[in-house]
Amino acid sequence: MLIGITAAVVLLIAASNVLNRFSHPAVPPGIVNGGLAPLPETPNCVASQTDDPDRRMPPLPMGPDLKDPLRQIRTVVNSMPRTKTVTSDNQYLHVEFRSRLLGFIDDVEFLVDSNQQCIQFRSASRIGHSDFGVNRARMRAIAAAVENM
Repeated sequence: MLIGITAAVVLLIAASNVLNRFSHPAVPPGIVNGGLAPLPETPNCVASQTDDPDRRMPPLPMGPDLKDPLRQIRTVVNSMPRTKTVTSDNQYLHVEFRSRLLGFIDDVEFLVDSNQQCIQFRSASRIGHSDFGVNRARMRAIAAAVENM
């Protein structure tokens, strides 16, 4: 019985890794018309640039370093487990977060908004429908950590 359960768990993890390796987000991350890409139709995402009140969160404050306003966010994100920086410059940051158990990928992006004097963000699960509030909780944690720096 234990061998059967172990084999099932190994098979599930292997299948998840294959799905993640070949999965592409429904709405790819990136800058679109000067802002972050729109959210996918699924509820497993949050952003500061959306009109959907159920998936909207306030943008983050602009960092004090005018040459690198994302410095504080980069420091916080790099200290979090299972992260991989995909793109990073002084205006835009794209990070992949992997879930602990099955390795599902969430794309998290930050964009300096000089007009609004803030950091816009988008956090979206790459596959699936529900994220059990993980994206919202992660963004709250990042906002709190940046505020406490």
